[in-house]
Amino acid sequence: MNADLPHRVERACQDLLTTGQPITFHEVAARAGTGRATLYRRPELRAIVEEHRQRDRHALTLTGLAVQIDHLRATWLCQPELAPV
Repeated sequence: MNADLPHRVERACQDLLTTGQPITFHEVAARAGTGRATLYRRPELRAIVEEHRQRDRHALTLTGLAVQIDHLRATWLCQPELAPV
């Protein structure tokens, strides 16, 4: 279960970003099924949340939109099943 935790954290952040909700450690932990302390203690998990929080802050700037588009393209290249039909 811990092996897929980074993926669950990434998915929780993406869901929050997509729905326009603030990306908080509390909400990410709840959606990923883990504790906030785990997100803070594990550097790789904290980095995922911080990256998405930063992305959220710049979401409405041209640079932010360009970064999101690049991120989506990269995701679709790695996981074509996630691409819109």
